[in-house]
Amino acid sequence: MKVMEIPQEGLPQELLTGNDVIDEQHREFFARLNMFYNDKENFMSDKKEMLIYLAYAEIYTMEHFFYEEDLMEEKNYPKIENHRRAHRSLYKKVEDFRKSVEKTELTFEKICEFYDMSLYWLKSDIRNHDMKLAEFLNRLC
Repeated sequence: MKVMEIPQEGLPQELLTGNDVIDEQHREFFARLNMFYNDKENFMSDKKEMLIYLAYAEIYTMEHFFYEEDLMEEKNYPKIENHRRAHRSLYKKVEDFRKSVEKTELTFEKICEFYDMSLYWLKSDIRNHDMKLAEFLNRLC
């Protein structure tokens, strides 16, 4: 099982969008992913703790998505629907994972799979969507 690694200091330089609020929210995502991975043994022995973490992840993810989508609407971002679809896709994966944790035994492999999926998705979303949004916003200034 391959586990991706992220820098302990948070958001890698190449993933900075230049939008202070979005970058700060992404830093929080990376910090929470680090915490998640570093606490994996605790989560394996305490399913309740894992469900608390996942509830936080769902709420924070939606708050971040709402912020970005409100910004896109306000600025008439032409690629808003693509970006929204990407957001819904990740939210569904987080929700599905939480539901599977509620129903089944939590394993190390499952934790690593969720971590890798979340990290891959976050990096991909920043590179493929948020950077384009930031470029669009910068052109408006």
